[in-house]
This record gives sequence, C-alpha cells and structure tokens, in this order.
Amino acid sequence: MSENLAKPQKSKLLPLFVPIFFETLFLMLAGIVDTLMLSSVSDQVVGAVGTANTYVGMFFILFAIMSSGLIAVMTQYIGLGKKGVAFQARQLAILINGGIGIVLAILLVVLSEPIIGGLGIAESMKVDAVNYMRIVGGGCLLDALIPVFSTYLRAFDKAKFSLAAAFSGNVVNILCNTLVLFVIRPADLASGIAAGTLIGKGVSLLLCFLFGWLFIKGRQFSERIERKRILKDIIRVGFPAAAETAIYTAAMAAVMAILNRTDTTGFGATAKAYAQQITNLAYCVSFAFSQANVILVGWAIGEGKAKECYKPTHRAALIAIGASVVLEAVLAAASPGILRAFTSDEAMILTVRNLLLIDIALEVGRAANLVYGYTLKSTGDSVFPAAIAAVFNLLFAVGGAFLFGYVLNLNVVGIFIGLTLDECVRALFMWLRWRSGKWEGKVLVKAKEEDKGEPSLQ
Repeated sequence: MSENLAKPQKSKLLPLFVPIFFETLFLMLAGIVDTLMLSSVSDQVVGAVGTANTYVGMFFILFAIMSSGLIAVMTQYIGLGKKGVAFQARQLAILINGGIGIVLAILLVVLSEPIIGGLGIAESMKVDAVNYMRIVGGGCLLDALIPVFSTYLRAFDKAKFSLAAAFSGNVVNILCNTLVLFVIRPADLASGIAAGTLIGKGVSLLLCFLFGWLFIKGRQFSERIERKRILKDIIRVGFPAAAETAIYTAAMAAVMAILNRTDTTGFGATAKAYAQQITNLAYCVSFAFSQANVILVGWAIGEGKAKECYKPTHRAALIAIGASVVLEAVLAAASPGILRAFTSDEAMILTVRNLLLIDIALEVGRAANLVYGYTLKSTGDSVFPAAIAAVFNLLFAVGGAFLFGYVLNLNVVGIFIGLTLDECVRALFMWLRWRSGKWEGKVLVKAKEEDKGEPSLQ
C-alpha cells in the first residue's frame, strides 16, 4: 500500500471530492446543456428531450451496477496491496459492461417508440422524444464503458484524470450543440443534439482509456487470482444493486406515467425536466462525497481498519447534507432569474421554483442515502439497500405520486412530494444500518490473510 493512499480519511476526503464532483458535474452537463440550449428554441422540445433523458438515464444506471461491484473490489484489493487484482477486475468489467451495452443499444433503437409511447407523453413531444432516445440509446455502449475506466482511475487515486476526460467531452458536446443550433439548424433538432451528445461521450471514453494506459500501467502489477473469484465479488455487490436499480427504474417509469396521465398538455413533464436539470447540481455534491468516502472506506477495509470508518463516514454524510441543502436553497432563490433566460412562461417559472423549494427537503434524504447507501454496498453489504428500495420506492415514490399528484390533483408538485418522502425514509434506514456495524461481517477481503498467499473472500 503506497504512502499516498494510506493518508488518514479526513485529510483525503476533500482532495478526492473535488475532482469527482467536477467530473460528475461535467458528465451531467451533457443533459443540462441539451436542455438549456434547446430552450432557446422550444419548451416543447425541452420536455421531449427531458422525458427521453429520464427514461434513458434509468437504463444507463444499470451500468453503474458494475461500477458498484468494481469500486468495492478494486479499492479493497488495492488497500490489501494486490493492485494486479484491481487491473483484472477492470478487464472483466469491460467485457461484461460492454456486452450489456450492446444489448441495451439494440433494444433502445428497436423499442424506442413503444417505450416513449408507454409513458403517455403528449403527442406534440412524441416524435422528438423517440428520435432523441433512438440516437442516445443506440450509443449507450459509450455509457457502459465510461464508468469502468473512470472507476479504475479513481480507485488508483487518479480522479483528476477522469475529471479531465469528462471536461473535454463536455466542451466537445457544447461545440457540437452550437453547430447544430446556430449553424446547421436541421429540422430535427432533437436528433442533432443527440448526435452531439454521443460525440462528446466518445471523447470522454477515449481520454479515460488513454489516461489509464499512460499513468497506471496495470499490466505491470503481477498479482492475479482466479477470474471467477473476482466475478463472484462483483456480482455479490452488483446483483443486489441491479435489483435495486430495476426497482427504481420501474418506480420512476410509473411516476412518469402518472405525471403524463395527470397532465396531458406536457406542462408538468417540462417543469420536471427544468427542475431536474437544476437539482442535478445538488445531486453532484452528494454523489461526489459518497464516491470519495467509498474509496476511502475500501482502502481502509483492505488495510484491516474497518473500525476506523464509522466517524469519517458520518462526517462525510453531514457535510454532504449541509452542502447540498445550502446549494439547493440558493438555486431555488435564484431560479426565477435563471429560468427567465430560457423561458418567458411565468407559470412555468413559478412551478419550477416550487419544485426546487420542495427539493431542499429531498436533498437531505438523498445526500444521506447516497453516502450511507453507496458505502454499505461498497463494503459488500448490498442486499439491505436493495430490500429497503423494494419497499419504499414503491410505497412512497409511486404511491406518493399517485396520492399527491393524481388523487389530490397536485400534478408535478405532488410527484416531488412523493419522491421526497421516499428519499428521506430510506435515508433513515441507511443510517441505522451503517451505525449497527453489521456491514463489517460482509467485507470482501481479509487483510490478516495477506501473508498466506491469495486473500480469502468471505
């Protein structure tokens, strides 16, 4: 274990957080840029692309499943001093995520129309939404591989390079969008914007690969174990995460269907699209703190220092909650001025501001969920978060959307109330689980067995 990776958790949290935050922000900017640049042309196109992005994004979360297992395996073996096993894990993840990406690309191209139609989207938005999904979904192999190479860089404490790749990809995306909107001006703007998004992601992937090849040189590490043992650990963490993702995907699809059937004009879908793009900024803060903490906990577990992870994780959660809430409050206060740069519809501006005010409470739950939930999964304790999601995604996210959005006729405001309840209740359970210490019995490697040959798997 290098001296650099062995630094105390407190001293490493911020240096890890900063590049991960900006990387996550730049990756999300692809959708934000698409939405905001399109808003100068049409709110209807914004709603169409926003709806398509919501659904496509749900599928793309599947690729993070591999990342959940991958970061757990990589960081714990790096902490154990077995860096070659981390390289093995990356190679295996490329094969698995690549295969999933190809299958999903085919499905999203072929089934884009029935998928969009099943959401009950307004007819005026349907063609743009289908075209956007067909192109972005067809290129989802890029989304399958980017998190693998990015996770590899982060696990080896090279997050600044994955940040550079994400930044470069977004610059390319903005340039492509500018070309489409203000120079080429095709009749099908949604397709043009989607093509620019894919080009940007392609640049990000290429740079992530090059940086890993240049600055880590994983093949030089001689440690190796059986691939099936690596796969077993990745699946042990990733499969429950897959179940959790499937439940979340189904729940969000149901929420969108409720919203679209509650408001057939598309007003609610457009307001939600604007609000989600803004709230993504607060999400980036919480997510970055969660990923920084996951890396630190993985290194510590590999070194046999699991007992030292409790207080730093609680600290990371509190910082994430405070930072995301403050940021969301500022965004809510500033939202009328921000939105007037993109739409003149005062009803839309008022609705989005109300959604952002509700989202302040949502961010409390989401920040705690991300830090405690991701950390639990990365230790090997991934079944519990999936079980909690199975109950509360359906009970509060879907049930709340139906009750507040449809029955009480609060429309998109009711949808956000349901989502807030879901996040906050799950956060309480995640905190209690971490505090209980039961995750210690589920870690993937045992540092004490380092001198006995290959590390054992529990």
